[in-house]
Amino acid sequence: MLLPGTQIHIAVFTILLFELVIFFFQVIYFLSRPSDKNRLWFLILLSLLIYYNVVSGFLPDPNIPLPITVQNIFAYSGGLFMSMYFPFYFYKAFSLTKLRFYAFWGSIVFLLIPFLILFLVPYYLTGDLDLCRKIVVVVPFFYALSFLYSLTQAIQAKNKESKDHIYKREILGMYIGVIFWVSLPIIVFFNGSQLLENSFANAGLVVMTILFIHQAIQDAKQEYNVLLNSERKLLELNESLKLKVKERTKELEFANEQKTNTFINLAHETKTPLTLINNYLNDYIEKYGGNKEINIVKSNVERLTKDIVNFFDSERLKKGIVIYNHGQVADFSSLLNQSIELFKPYSQKMGMTLQSEIEDRIYINADPVALNRIINNLIENAIRYGKERGQINVSLHNDNNNIIFSVKDDGHGIRSKFHKKIFEGYYQINSEKKNSQGLGMGLSIVKQITDSLNGKITLISDPPNKEGTEFIIQLNRYYNNPSDIITPFSSDKKEALDLEVLQDEIDIQDNEQPTIMLIEDNIALLNYMYSKLKPKYNILFATGGQEALAKIKTTKILDLIISDVMMDKGNGIEFYKIISSNKKYNHIPFIFLTAKGTIKDKVEGLSLGAIDYIAKPFLFNELSTKIESILKNHQKQREALIKSFRVYLNDKEEEEPKTISDPDTIFAENCQKFSLTVRETEIAKLMATGQTYKTIGDSLYISDKTVGKHVENILKKASVTNRSELVNKLFNK
Repeated sequence: MLLPGTQIHIAVFTILLFELVIFFFQVIYFLSRPSDKNRLWFLILLSLLIYYNVVSGFLPDPNIPLPITVQNIFAYSGGLFMSMYFPFYFYKAFSLTKLRFYAFWGSIVFLLIPFLILFLVPYYLTGDLDLCRKIVVVVPFFYALSFLYSLTQAIQAKNKESKDHIYKREILGMYIGVIFWVSLPIIVFFNGSQLLENSFANAGLVVMTILFIHQAIQDAKQEYNVLLNSERKLLELNESLKLKVKERTKELEFANEQKTNTFINLAHETKTPLTLINNYLNDYIEKYGGNKEINIVKSNVERLTKDIVNFFDSERLKKGIVIYNHGQVADFSSLLNQSIELFKPYSQKMGMTLQSEIEDRIYINADPVALNRIINNLIENAIRYGKERGQINVSLHNDNNNIIFSVKDDGHGIRSKFHKKIFEGYYQINSEKKNSQGLGMGLSIVKQITDSLNGKITLISDPPNKEGTEFIIQLNRYYNNPSDIITPFSSDKKEALDLEVLQDEIDIQDNEQPTIMLIEDNIALLNYMYSKLKPKYNILFATGGQEALAKIKTTKILDLIISDVMMDKGNGIEFYKIISSNKKYNHIPFIFLTAKGTIKDKVEGLSLGAIDYIAKPFLFNELSTKIESILKNHQKQREALIKSFRVYLNDKEEEEPKTISDPDTIFAENCQKFSLTVRETEIAKLMATGQTYKTIGDSLYISDKTVGKHVENILKKASVTNRSELVNKLFNK
């Protein structure tokens, strides 16, 4: 029974619809997993079978406006394409490498060529479809038998090569599918009906589909098992890692605890000698009076004491050890007024204005020592990091049941990404005043004390939009009773702020003295080295590599550079790399100063070409001795160059009569006659040998620009205009 209005059998049409549904779902699966190549090969096979059912079922149809001959060619081409792909599908889908010939050349030679020669051409010439269809299936029939034999051989070879044997049911399915395919030429030869022919063709597909689905299920099971095993192994590995992490964490915590305890013990032990040093210093000052040197020593001892105390207290607070008695009643207003008076001299020293607005009689339940540390840390930071000649505002007032304490400066500010970090212990933000920083625990202690008082600390700072920083601390207000005892607190001294002011740089006046550049960002140390070295040398100084680079470009003569390694504004290593890469400055000797002092650091500095590497702390005599030694060696090198010049000059004039006078004597007398300086005399001697300005500069460790200025003075003093005239005038009476 045909589908109404068509030439296709209704059973074939039903099969076609079923295949289209399968095709649709297989496409969806393939799109979800495009890496599944077996599904791709099956989709191609299914699409060719659909094409075969369409063209063989609907064609030929007299109602279609195409010649019957063309329609028949299209109808039989469907069987051709499907038959050609069949070996290729087995070759690819089941990795049967023995079928390579059938997958490619065999289908072309035994299917495509016979179709062209035995069907297409005879049918076009004779129009006898029955005859041509019988002739054309003879060769494919024997080709199919040959393929069936080769398929058996390929399966056996596959089983030998692979550990994953193909299942017997899959092998059986292959044979059934091939048998249906081999039967098609017989049905065509004996003029079988459309239904019989399509049924056999589709029966083969059903077998292939079952085979494919079975294989897909097996693959899915295998993947699932692999995933299960992987998940199990990952869980086991995860548990193992968790155990190892826990063990390692415990080890690190224990090691850190041991290290912290060691430092706490060290800090505790250090407090005793520091206490003795402070007391003996105070006794000495009371007996003999203070001076600048003693005050610097006292300031730095107090700074060290403060860092030790901060570290000790911070670690104790972290451990939950109670170090403050907040059961006391403290007069916040009085404490703050005392601190303001103590800080005013330091703020004035920096050219800052310290303003305060303090409400009287503000009381709080707190240890006055803890309160004093909050006050001192915040005001001290405002002075350190505020704007020079800027303003600091300190305020204290009641706000209902709260106390609001605020410290505000107009400095550079703190970027929002650091707002939480700065309250962590030992955290420091690089700044232009790093030389004044301690261990970075001040704000951490402020936060810990504020928390212990159930208070709240707020930071307001937004540098991109507005300069300045404000710390606001909100604490619980205490309403005192007449019977309350206010805990007295008096600070008769102030911990050192180390707000050292940089000394004024004196212009270089003595051209006969060597010139040294000092680069150090600790102002106190820089001032000390400057004051000790300036009697013997011309001194230039800078607080960072960037500033030093700017100064060195305007300096005519430079004999030695001494630089710290760790600095904010251009560290010493980077600065030296820039200097050593510049031919104009790479001859200048270089000494590194550093607080690190490890072998690795020394090797790095010396490998770059530095003359020496001095670790902090150092004695000034050590530095002074090394400076003298380096400068003496370079002076000897200069003298050796001059001596070699004299030998050269004598060799040039040895043929002249010696009875007149010694050339060196004549040269010296003429230099004295023209009032040439020592440096000008050296340059004049080198000029006489024909050396260029650059060569002379390299020999004397000065720039060629400086050589040019000296030459200009020499020519002017000798009243000559060129080198030849100068040589004649200097070496002749």
